[in-house]
Amino acid sequence: MDIKLDSDGDIEIANNDVSLIDGADSIRQHLDIRLNAFLGEWLFDTRVGAPWIRDILVKRPDYKIIGDILKTKIIETPGVTGILEFYFENQDRMVTLNFTANTDEGLISDFTTFVDL
Repeated sequence: MDIKLDSDGDIEIANNDVSLIDGADSIRQHLDIRLNAFLGEWLFDTRVGAPWIRDILVKRPDYKIIGDILKTKIIETPGVTGILEFYFENQDRMVTLNFTANTDEGLISDFTTFVDL
């Protein structure tokens, strides 16, 4: 069980209480946090996040390396058991990532995120 975040990344409050999520929704939220965080951004664990600036949003990106990095971040997410589909595009310092993953809670499909610098 996790604290639910709203679309702005703030803690969601309903009826004067913190909202909670679990199951596939919790895994989806964890993926979103993990993939949108910059490596080293979180003070308490600088290993969290993806190396967006160092390896991904660069002048001459190596798409094989980027794909491997993002797939590893997905697979390392607790509850994810595999990736069925994976697509990403890096264009004009904007990365679009879409994938479908198997999880302990069932299928997470059409997961899409954008990182824009």
